[in-house]
Amino acid sequence: VDAQDSARQWYEAIVREVAPDTVKVHYFGWGSKWDAILPRRRDAAEGKLKSKSPPVPLWSRTSRWREQIKVGDEVEVRESSSLVQRPKWHRATVLAVGRETDTPRELVGGAELEAMDDNGHGKKVPLLLLNRKRQILVEVPQERLKCTSPLPTVRSKNDDGFPAAQPPFIRWVNLYSEEICQVNTHQ
Repeated sequence: VDAQDSARQWYEAIVREVAPDTVKVHYFGWGSKWDAILPRRRDAAEGKLKSKSPPVPLWSRTSRWREQIKVGDEVEVRESSSLVQRPKWHRATVLAVGRETDTPRELVGGAELEAMDDNGHGKKVPLLLLNRKRQILVEVPQERLKCTSPLPTVRSKNDDGFPAAQPPFIRWVNLYSEEICQVNTHQ
């Protein structure tokens, strides 16, 4: 869904709980301390909820920026070592865009994420919007000094033609996960 926060900004969100007159939403890319209770319908809102807007269908108030992503675009990516409850964000440049049909790559060097889903087999997995699994390769200049192996002077490519990952400086992230946001989201 799209949900409006207390500052009246619209964000992609996931419904975490449903009650007869309210829903609890988790704003994608934000810590759970920002989760909010919103009215399910405008006409049912009472008291403190009267000034809040109910959620609306996904991408009816937010842009479909994830679908438009291309090599060279800038995004915000969670710092690999930031605390789960207090994430830090860095600008990153998109180096490669995988296909939705690609076998998901192992994600190495990324941030620990707070909001997780159960995969049905007792294992916690990152939240993904609409369960989409497309991945992108990003370069995060602020993470360059955290690389454990020396950085080559020329970028090498893998067998699939994509640049080689060098986590956390150059790493794959799920495009539809909470590890990535539209540029300028966390100013």
